[in-house]
Amino acid sequence: EADADHFLGREMLTARLVERLGQTRFLAVIGASGSGKSSVVRAGLVPALRRGKPLADGALPPTDADRWLIRVMTPTAHPLDALAAALLPEAEPAATAGLRDRLSTSTTTLAETAPVVLGDKHPRLLLIVDQFEVVFSLGRHEEERRAFIDNLVAAAGGERPITIVIVL
Repeated sequence: EADADHFLGREMLTARLVERLGQTRFLAVIGASGSGKSSVVRAGLVPALRRGKPLADGALPPTDADRWLIRVMTPTAHPLDALAAALLPEAEPAATAGLRDRLSTSTTTLAETAPVVLGDKHPRLLLIVDQFEVVFSLGRHEEERRAFIDNLVAAAGGERPITIVIVL
């Protein structure tokens, strides 16, 4: 995100991604390794949402996108730990561990936690799962992988204030 001013040449793609986020609550950015998926999301999409200004195609991001809470995470070998840490970055270890345990036992925990994390300050949580394939390449625990994915699907499918972008 800090490199957004140096990120050039993908303005129309960024505008298309922002447009899609206005239409859906789940977006997958898929491409070959090294094709710039993470860059377009981190240095293109995220800054475009934060700025709230007209995009390359003249469209505007969603009305309140500049106030969205944006969390970026990589699943690691333990995706539930990574998700809990992304949702509660400044929490005590016990709180993060408690959230991780709830994520492992209920597919609705992410959806239920989003409004709590947002409080009154933010209207929506944008959760970006960069390098989503790590869930499969490093994750060795099928139950943890399933709980992680089930939480993402349940959160994106409900009426909670959460939007999910996976980069794969």
